[in-house]
Amino acid sequence: MPSWGTLASGVVIGAAVVVVHNHFPLFQRGGPYLPVSYRFGLSKFPFRFGIETCHKELLQVFSVFKSSFEKGHNSESQLCIFSNGEKVLDVFGCPCDNKDYDSHTLQTVFSCTKVASATVIALLVDRGLLEYSDPICKFWPEFARYDESKASVTVADILQHQGGLAVFPNGVYLTKEILSNPRQLSQCLERQPIEHSPSTKRSYHAITQGFILNELVRRVDPLHRSIGAIIEQEIASPLNIPFFLGKGNPPPSGYHVQPLKQPTRLYSLLRVWLRVLLGVRMDDTSAFARPLALAAGATIYLYDKTKMLSRAMFPLVEMKHSPRTAVTLHNSEWLHLIEMPANGGLSNGEGIAAIAAAIVGKGALNGTRLFSEDTFHKSMGGVSEMYDGLLGFVSRWTSGGWCDMTPLVGSSGWW
Repeated sequence: MPSWGTLASGVVIGAAVVVVHNHFPLFQRGGPYLPVSYRFGLSKFPFRFGIETCHKELLQVFSVFKSSFEKGHNSESQLCIFSNGEKVLDVFGCPCDNKDYDSHTLQTVFSCTKVASATVIALLVDRGLLEYSDPICKFWPEFARYDESKASVTVADILQHQGGLAVFPNGVYLTKEILSNPRQLSQCLERQPIEHSPSTKRSYHAITQGFILNELVRRVDPLHRSIGAIIEQEIASPLNIPFFLGKGNPPPSGYHVQPLKQPTRLYSLLRVWLRVLLGVRMDDTSAFARPLALAAGATIYLYDKTKMLSRAMFPLVEMKHSPRTAVTLHNSEWLHLIEMPANGGLSNGEGIAAIAAAIVGKGALNGTRLFSEDTFHKSMGGVSEMYDGLLGFVSRWTSGGWCDMTPLVGSSGWW
């Protein structure tokens, strides 16, 4: 739990923002990516847009996408939608002076990487090489060498973020040398103590999920390939999409990787508190509780670096003193060469949308089958809904690692 001082300071800041927001219209005119000169009418609209594909019935969706730039909440972004196996929308927006950016540009896709990694697990399940109910120790005996209670952690537990392994011990950070050496990394994971009994609690395995699954995949795959290699050979190539995940090789020279940008810490905190204090009806308890939890989590995330959230999100030694270095770090070429199957993928809108469309298509997209319908139904089983103690809200996950967003966003949607 955060200190009372941390939460109290967040409330005070939020109250101050309400006053500023209500009495100074300038602060209502856009987010961090809208130049001040444009807000004062001293410069032209600073963004340009491109359309690769847009069915006429989705023109309104494109308009909504453009409005996020008009409000200053987007800089370089893509939006791609598949419907019934067909790509019906593929658009992008970016600053006018960014001539290299388009729908094909690669970006760090962070936790969308987990979807591709979960698809790799589905491929292995489909081939009878493992089951979601299998204990990790069945294939990796050393996994519980230092903590016998880890012996009952299953593949599904890791995919559903209830394995009790979301964080490394306080003070333990991963170095570039460890990340670059699979054996050293696996030894680090073997020494990781469990936080709670498997399946009894949920804490988002932001980084550790990918590392654990990658070691499992290397041991299960007959060719001892990594998750990144299987994604490249058996998902990205058949679907004809770009999706790169380290393995010591940079993306091909024909691809441009867009560097990440980040608003100031203060702006990020003020924005989430504004959403809480101004964006919901105060008399609707359920509608208020969700964003309040998100805002509290953001406060901890930004200001309480010694607690569980920071240890789960930022276990790299370079981020020891400031989680904000995450953006700088993810712009580093050396990190693009590291295989981080939970958060390190490089792809674009079409790449992410195509993988999602194949999953929704029960394992197939446009005649390319990744796994069988039987495996799809297996992956959709074992639904577990519980409060996530790390993120601060209720989430619903299947055995296959697919997330039902309904408890969070209030409307049906899987990811």
